[in-house]
Amino acid sequence: MFNVKWDPDINGVILSTDLGDTNYPVRPVFHEELDLLKFYELGFKYPNCSEPLMWAAGRTYYYKGEKIALVKGGGFYNNLKIEKFVDSQEIEPINISKILKKNRDKIYFYSHDSIDFIRDCYVKYKNSVDAIAVSFSGGKDSVVLSDLVRRSINPKDFFLIFADTTLESQYTYNFIQQYMHENSNIKFITAKFYKSQIDTWQKFGPPSRINRWCHTVYKIAPIRKKIKEVIGIENPKVLIFDGIRYEESSRRSLYANLQDGTKNMLQMNISPIINWSCLEVFLYIFSRNLNFNKIYRCGYTRVGCMVCPYSSNWSEYLSGITHSELIKPYLDILKKNASFAGIMDINNYINQGGWKSRSGGMDLEFGGNRVGFSNFENQLEISLKNDSSDFWTWLQSLGAVTKSEKNGILNYDGKYIQIVEKKTKSGRKITISNTDNNIKLLNSLKRIGYKSEYCVYCQSCEAVCPTGALKINSNVIIDSKKCNHCEKCINYVEKGCWVAKSITYVGIQKVKKMTGKGFNRYQGFGFDKNWLLLFLQNKKWQNEKDSSLGNRQIMALKLWLKDSRLYENEQPTELGKKLMKIVNIDDLFLWSVIWSNLAEESPLIHWFITNINGSFTRQGLIKSLAEFRGQTEFNRTDENAINSLLATLKKTPLGEELNQGSESKKGYEKYYSKGIAIKVPDLAILYTIYQYSEKVQRKQLVVSEFIKNKDVTPYWIYGLDYNMIKTALTRLSSQYPNYIQVEFSGNLDNVNLNDKISLLEIIDEYLEMK
Repeated sequence: MFNVKWDPDINGVILSTDLGDTNYPVRPVFHEELDLLKFYELGFKYPNCSEPLMWAAGRTYYYKGEKIALVKGGGFYNNLKIEKFVDSQEIEPINISKILKKNRDKIYFYSHDSIDFIRDCYVKYKNSVDAIAVSFSGGKDSVVLSDLVRRSINPKDFFLIFADTTLESQYTYNFIQQYMHENSNIKFITAKFYKSQIDTWQKFGPPSRINRWCHTVYKIAPIRKKIKEVIGIENPKVLIFDGIRYEESSRRSLYANLQDGTKNMLQMNISPIINWSCLEVFLYIFSRNLNFNKIYRCGYTRVGCMVCPYSSNWSEYLSGITHSELIKPYLDILKKNASFAGIMDINNYINQGGWKSRSGGMDLEFGGNRVGFSNFENQLEISLKNDSSDFWTWLQSLGAVTKSEKNGILNYDGKYIQIVEKKTKSGRKITISNTDNNIKLLNSLKRIGYKSEYCVYCQSCEAVCPTGALKINSNVIIDSKKCNHCEKCINYVEKGCWVAKSITYVGIQKVKKMTGKGFNRYQGFGFDKNWLLLFLQNKKWQNEKDSSLGNRQIMALKLWLKDSRLYENEQPTELGKKLMKIVNIDDLFLWSVIWSNLAEESPLIHWFITNINGSFTRQGLIKSLAEFRGQTEFNRTDENAINSLLATLKKTPLGEELNQGSESKKGYEKYYSKGIAIKVPDLAILYTIYQYSEKVQRKQLVVSEFIKNKDVTPYWIYGLDYNMIKTALTRLSSQYPNYIQVEFSGNLDNVNLNDKISLLEIIDEYLEMK
């Protein structure tokens, strides 16, 4: 990828290895875009011509190397604001041939580098794959990619495949028809799910950055199914050339140009233009005189769904004025959900992308948990509302099933599992005995419970079946002769089902019952750091005879340690044993971990972190707690609870060092201040995020939900604001890339955690560092 320098003499651009004039992606600007932005009202005059007229770097417009305008704002419901930097002038078309002449050597270099790479991969893998495909979206990158592949490989040896999401621009559909007509010598295949997105939005809920079900349902699954159908092989080995580029996002910057075994299929993805810039793509198109999608002439930077959780305010503004009829039904759904969720300024909520961070079904009228699980005494009970027979069918993915009436037996790895189904007033209950508390089996059975209740036959799991045993149309069929019980069909997504993942309530758990006993469990005693030291040094403290503590103090300490997850069943937990290795009793990582655990386990601390901020007095806290508990007047319960809280803040680094309740005096009255925990260690923030992840049962998160969800997050526990959290996560992703990866380019705030990392491993990381 070359840098870009302006060439004012010809209103051009020059690819250079020297330092460039801009760090933003550069693209050509055509008269259609200037018309949409109403540049003519700013006094600019320009012709309606086929050639580009100027250049855009990000959202800044340049003419002859001079910055002439900056566009701000945007969104479905926001107008743009254009800041003008020059006097009105007449704009002349760009002479593309002159620009190509000045960049000929560079274009030849990067294009032939990709051609050589394509040929090398073809020669190396052609005899070990069943098919070669080129991903084709109708965008500029796929136009370039298909041309490069055609120049490198005989057109008879590959085919193009387009995934129709049913929410593409009409410009895209028109261009694809044109492309197929002009390139009839290349086999072109369209993969398409049988339902439109408006139907699936009403069953799955709108897609979000967390619940990106649309990508699986409308792209990955249809492509897999179509390739299997075309090739006639149930589990083909496929080499796919794609147009992924690093410049498009920071997440893609982690990709290699060759990835084997991606996306749960025997698939090799090759990305020949991964290093190309946007400008290099357009210069190649101009140099080869290739036709391209007219959507780019309107100012779009990418093709795809016209309503997408990954779209920018810029593209949403363009969609609002160029595709208003297409997007209206989808915006109506967003408005309906926002209204149901109690959002007041709905247009602003949609415009700022509030819907894009949806993690579950709380904002959906049809959302909710329809499956119940109870696990005790070696048996699992599953409560379902759906009365279909899919549960027994899905059960066959685990092993052979023998069924008689409402009873059955599952042969799971040679062990016979008894199953009994009974009708209930609300649906049915399935009791599964003899599980031996096998975690893998229990998790698989729970996923089958979710699939049985929520399945809408989207066919996503059929696409990952390696043997062709699974077939889904209006029902589910598993061929027991073909099924090898690999369980891919129930493990390809959280909860085994995209609908279940998308519309169930996640991250919402009631705090332990808010009773007087829950708040006053510490009997007025705080968590003294000297008490913790007795535990960490493994000294005798558990009974009054051997300890310096009284019996009531010992009981309080045990409860503090238990709620800190350090002590259970009269002995240290694994976490407690690890933290015993920390020598310094004032260690802030130690107390941050304790505070994070208390915030989840202790009703008192959870109430404090989610309800109290700023300055307060003891009496003010007592009254606030009484009001929270629904009491008209405070009593001993409230007083003891607040005494425990304030003593903990005073006798540990939590109060002063972590700023959770620093004490000061005004006259005779003591005041306490709760604010931003500036000194909280980064690894402690990572611990809290992993803790939150375990609670919501997701490893894909967004920063905004840490603030939106009133829960155990860096915002509520440590008072860190949005930008502080992003800054800390950026540091963590740089220092601990195996633990966390972030994507903060554009309007993205994605956080991806490693699903193989546990909370205890973060403790180990800190101990090793120390």
